Amino acid sequence: MFARPILRSARLHPRPSLTKPFSTTQFPRAAKRPSTNPFKSNPSPGAESPYKKHIGLKVGMILSMIYMGYQLLTIDPSKEGHIKPKTFENQFFAPFEVEKVEDVSPTTRLFRLIPTEGTVVKEEQLQAIGHVFVKNPTMQIERPYTPTSWSPSHIDLLIKAYPDGEMSRYIHRQQPGEMIQVKGVYETWKVDREVEEVVCVVGGTGVAAAKQLVEEVWQKAPKEGKEEAVDRWTPKITVVHAARDPSELIFKSEFTKLATSNPSFNYHPITDAPSSATTRITADTLRKLFPTDTGDKEKEKKRIVLVCGSDGFVEYVAGQKGVGEGELGQGVFGGLLREIGWRGKVWKL
Repeated sequence: MFARPILRSARLHPRPSLTKPFSTTQFPRAAKRPSTNPFKSNPSPGAESPYKKHIGLKVGMILSMIYMGYQLLTIDPSKEGHIKPKTFENQFFAPFEVEKVEDVSPTTRLFRLIPTEGTVVKEEQLQAIGHVFVKNPTMQIERPYTPTSWSPSHIDLLIKAYPDGEMSRYIHRQQPGEMIQVKGVYETWKVDREVEEVVCVVGGTGVAAAKQLVEEVWQKAPKEGKEEAVDRWTPKITVVHAARDPSELIFKSEFTKLATSNPSFNYHPITDAPSSATTRITADTLRKLFPTDTGDKEKEKKRIVLVCGSDGFVEYVAGQKGVGEGELGQGVFGGLLREIGWRGKVWKL
């Protein structure tokens, strides 16, 4: 009764042949394992190439080889210590030894620094007016200072100690024989040899810039008869030094002596002390000390006022520095010089 349907079903569904080849879709291949060769890219999508992981190691090895080569090139067996002298430059700090310290006022000291062995200061680097940076290694801070005097053999820094000044107090703690890290030289004002008259209006330790300029013009000037003397720059210089106390009129005796012997130099000390004839620098004070309008436009172009001191002093005399319009952060022209109608050049140090 049931035999026929079963046979019919068998005919409709024959048994598969054992000789038929296997289909690749029935048994898919296993995924390939990532390559362990660091120089062969990994075909797996989204995976980071092992080659990239070794780039940092290779770069480090190359830099190490370059550094070792540089060290070998700097070796000089003919010199003690086998290290070639390093030129004093504005990219790296160099150690300078404190040779002597002089108290020039109750709050101000004059530090003479000399380059240590291996540091070479070139004469052509020292052109008025410039400044250097001093670093406090314990706090990793640095501040700019204008030397009063410098040469390949020394740098003199005039430092006033302030109660809240970390750098000034650090420098004041240094004694002869100790080291100070110095970096430079940076140009503050490029000497313009077309200028025939320079007026330095300085406050406090800002007198360092005037001292540096005076030394560059007269003390470093070549003697007459030499070839260098033909191109010698000999402007008329006037120094107006304002200080809160007479004891802060540093270099007063030196400037006074120079003014009596050199007709091209004028010196005007001003203090806020009650005993002083001029109690404060004002617009009327500046009008009396130097003419503001000569009536000659060509001559006005050859006159310049250099202003140096605290930020407040510079703003009071010539306008705020570093804001608004102006060349190289000079800011806007203002202050007393604008009030008196100064028509010459102005440069804020």
